[in-house]
Formats: sequence, C-alpha cells, structure tokens
Amino acid sequence: MQECFLVIRSIVHDPERMKSYSVGALPMVEKFGGEYVVRSDEVTALEGQYDGRRLIIVRFPDMERFQELWNSPEYEELRQIRLSATTGEVWLVPGAVS
Repeated sequence: MQECFLVIRSIVHDPERMKSYSVGALPMVEKFGGEYVVRSDEVTALEGQYDGRRLIIVRFPDMERFQELWNSPEYEELRQIRLSATTGEVWLVPGAVS
C-alpha cells in the first residue's frame, strides 16, 4: 500500500464559508483514513517568495481511500463550499515507495 498526499494551496475569499467547510471536512477526512499533516497560513519561504496562500496537506493510507473520499456525494457538497470560498490549486501526490 502506497500512501498519498492531498496538497491544497488556496487564498480564502470567504472565511465564514470556509469555517463551514472545515467543520465538515475534518470528520470526513478521518472517516476515509486521512490525517491532516499541515494546515497553516504561516509558511516560511526558504527559496523563492511566499505568496500568502494557505497550505493544507492531508495524508491518506492509499489512493483507493482518497478516491473514495473525493468521489463521495458527501464530499462533493463540501467541495462546492470550498470552491465558492477559495481560489487555488489542489494536487494529489503519491508518497515515497519504501
């Protein structure tokens, strides 16, 4: 089983809507075996420039569990809230193979 990471970089335009997303997302991520690794607005640029975007990294035990979350009707509702409250990028990255 190869773990994977959901990486989100975003600018929050509607903090109140994002609060409702966060309240629903945390238990849903846990339900599908995910764990928040990073959730912060405090990023230090060691090279290049930091553009002020929020950084979120969520670890999942494998791609299958992530896909179950991403494709679930429950998450689709939350996803629409996130899309309306933020602008940014979302990436899925496989973990290192040991």
